[in-house]
Amino acid sequence: MKYALFVWPLLLGMLSTAYSTSFPPELSKGIEYYFQEDFTRAEAFFLEIIQADTLNPVGYYFLALTYQAEMLDLESDYKSEEFKSSLEKSILLSEKKIKASPKDRQAYLTLGNSFGNWALQQARTGSWFSAFRLGLKAKGNWEKAIEIDSSFYEAYAGLGSYFYWKSVFTRKFGWLPFVKDKRQQGIKMLKQAAESSQISRDFALSSLMWINLKEKNYKSALDLAFYFQSKYPQAKFPLWAEGFIFYEKFDWRNAISAFEKLLERLKESQPTNYYNLIEVEFRMANCYYNLGKYKEAKLLGEKILTYPLDKKTQQRQKDKLKKTRELLKKLSGKKK
Repeated sequence: MKYALFVWPLLLGMLSTAYSTSFPPELSKGIEYYFQEDFTRAEAFFLEIIQADTLNPVGYYFLALTYQAEMLDLESDYKSEEFKSSLEKSILLSEKKIKASPKDRQAYLTLGNSFGNWALQQARTGSWFSAFRLGLKAKGNWEKAIEIDSSFYEAYAGLGSYFYWKSVFTRKFGWLPFVKDKRQQGIKMLKQAAESSQISRDFALSSLMWINLKEKNYKSALDLAFYFQSKYPQAKFPLWAEGFIFYEKFDWRNAISAFEKLLERLKESQPTNYYNLIEVEFRMANCYYNLGKYKEAKLLGEKILTYPLDKKTQQRQKDKLKKTRELLKKLSGKKK
């Protein structure tokens, strides 16, 4: 989930550009499955959308999006081929629609979203040049949709997310004349999308939840986390958000409470996903240590080191494994 913390805000921002017009009216049901992280039903639903209209790129886009969310949820690449195939189809059909109707704002949205999500997947695998190139393509198509209709607020969310997170990632180059800080512009566009669209509202709010966390606007972030927990009780993403919000606030007791809820959900749905278990239990161990509950911290630290990790997970979690060993050294001799 560590990488997903950076990807989810972008992913949800791009989702929020999707489709308040010219789309199957029942699409909202598939989106609900998506938010509830009921990916099996979401896949089946979007496949039905495709079968109903094989020339509409929307179904292929949402199917690709579902595959991507599954991979982020599990910290795995096991559906990368399905993701790529669906996204390529979405791009091809969107381009055909634009060729037939150059003022089709919906097609530009779908095309921009498709390039945007492909960019995220490339970044996830470390292909940064490809990610940058695809991100620019996404930006161009979102801007074209807004050029066609400046009141098409669904297009503001993808572009808003792009402006914000690009500014975050390029901030260290801010001294260059062509690198501008567009974080506030991005936030404004996301708020406009959240306020002015029915189907896009939750997607834009999800993106704003993570942005508020990044900006240390903890109350706003927490309010949104609780909103999503209430609306989508099966989902884990608002529990991740709640845990990280309290953790960054140094509110160790509430962080433990949030992570305990998340841990229970992970054990039910991903009992052998040791990457995610380490992400949660490492932070819980630190919370206990900071509260002076050394026994609980030690038990969790020792538990982490017993997991039968494959080489890939060992490599990806090497820093936390090292810090866990360091924590256990500090705990040696402490009795609380």
